[in-house]
Amino acid sequence: GYEHYEISSYAARLDSEKNQRKDTLEKAPSKRSKHNQIYWEPGSEWYAVGLGATSSIGGHRHARPRALSDYVNWVNLQQNVDNPDWLAAPASVIDGSIDADDIDDDDYLTDIVMTRLRTSDGLDLNWIKHNIPDGSRKVEAILRGAELGLDLGLAEVFNRSLDAGKSGSCGDSEILRLIDPDGFVFSNSIISSIFLELEEL
Repeated sequence: GYEHYEISSYAARLDSEKNQRKDTLEKAPSKRSKHNQIYWEPGSEWYAVGLGATSSIGGHRHARPRALSDYVNWVNLQQNVDNPDWLAAPASVIDGSIDADDIDDDDYLTDIVMTRLRTSDGLDLNWIKHNIPDGSRKVEAILRGAELGLDLGLAEVFNRSLDAGKSGSCGDSEILRLIDPDGFVFSNSIISSIFLELEEL
């Protein structure tokens, strides 16, 4: 069979995955794409080129134009720029060339919510509480936004045990996850409701 590990991604299941428990962050060996896994992890960085491609560098996403004529114009403009802002070095926040205060916490959070809820692994609410300013209030807003999805059985919240060897700490992690397949089908509605609640803060 196949694992539906992201809204638009499937992977062949390995025999060892049959015994994998959903309440642990420990992953069984998988056929998941190693290339696209990076897109769904908070703080990940990558360069992308081409029509409509999006890079993530120094906490900022940089999208290329999607229309061919706009893209050609954009490429021509880039040829006259010595150091385009989208080409900042991945370590730019660390070395000080981009001020970490310039990274918008709200945009960062909405990006994490959208990308993590696209995955079967879901959104780690405890991570938000501890890594996002005013995290506890934001988790409450996320849960209010997901309430209809939770009530309709399109989403679930559960605790997963953290493996001390992998995460550096023991305990539980509260996960909000859309349920495959119906939760994925209605993901835009659920995520939009979450965004509305976050905007109210």
